[in-house]
Amino acid sequence: MSIFPKNLLQKLPTLVFITGKGGTGKTFISSALAYELQKKKSVALISSSHIDQIGPLFGTQCNYGQTKKIHNLNLFNLSSKDNINLFIEKKFAGNFIIRQTVNSKFFSSFFKTVPGIKELMYLGQLIYLANSEEYDHIIVDSFATGHFLAMLRSPATLGNLHFTGKLFQDLRNFNDHICDHEKTGIIVVSNPEELVVKESKELISKIEDELNLNLLKQIINRFETTNLRSKELKVEDFGFIDEPIDFDKILKQKLSHPS
Repeated sequence: MSIFPKNLLQKLPTLVFITGKGGTGKTFISSALAYELQKKKSVALISSSHIDQIGPLFGTQCNYGQTKKIHNLNLFNLSSKDNINLFIEKKFAGNFIIRQTVNSKFFSSFFKTVPGIKELMYLGQLIYLANSEEYDHIIVDSFATGHFLAMLRSPATLGNLHFTGKLFQDLRNFNDHICDHEKTGIIVVSNPEELVVKESKELISKIEDELNLNLLKQIINRFETTNLRSKELKVEDFGFIDEPIDFDKILKQKLSHPS
């Protein structure tokens, strides 16, 4: 029996971001979702962390910059440097002069100082994987709230700097991909703690209202559904709550019935 609602599994787009405040359990949710999907489909589980948190959950190690394959599940731990190099390789395959230029000290400083460039390269790698049709689903154990929003905004951020040329012509395509509800979706992980609730409400508002992106599901982790009394809240198994979520009621209920 799956811990995930069927309606969630059936409507997943190719690229799925799992985000939320740090410490809410998004890595575990990402891994559990990828594990469930790989039973019938080809899945990539993506992280970008100097400390491998996903590999041990599958009895292996996937260190920074490494990839591992376990049956239908492919683990990627993408590094910032590899993202930049792979992006350049895809755009300028076989062009030795450009590759050497990009590896120069000037470009090294450029990539460190231009706002949003690292996030853009990371996002580009994810979209290239999604467009490769090699995987049915790409599950991203994404950055925590603030960094995640910076990544989503990176195409527009760099676009506003009015760079031109082949290197930046994909900016519009990247933005179109993440805004396409058929291709990209977001799951927000939260738990019933005051600061987390406040941040989750703000994040969801920015995802739906400001950025007009596809919010697939909101997951309340570490929450006992038996404590809920309000009939206005529709609760599924394992803390999956149908939209919309009234976080204030959830928090009040949790504080009234502490576990």
